[in-house]
Amino acid sequence: MNSERNKQSEPRQRHKYTQPREQLLRGKILDRYPSLRRFALDAGIPYSTLMTLLTRGVGGASFDTVARICHALELDIDELYCGDQIDDLRRQAGKSAEISRIAFGDKPENLLK
Repeated sequence: MNSERNKQSEPRQRHKYTQPREQLLRGKILDRYPSLRRFALDAGIPYSTLMTLLTRGVGGASFDTVARICHALELDIDELYCGDQIDDLRRQAGKSAEISRIAFGDKPENLLK
């Protein structure tokens, strides 16, 4: 029975990307607000919800809650979920657009030729 209790008290394993999201949010909140409680009030979410999200992970929170947090922090939801990957994708998209302009000119109809 003790082994069952120990298994229950062990922390759940988290997705490898979960912790950095919470750290990112906590850091951005505390950069702009004097406390997590003040942020929760301004963002219109219960303080307990914010604390649960920051300790258990963003992945279990409702979309509405995450959207309110991101809106209050002026943070793109894609940035929260994709992190550095979004910057890489934007750079790649910029390179692709530049290659297309060089190859086909600025006129979209040239793409069809």
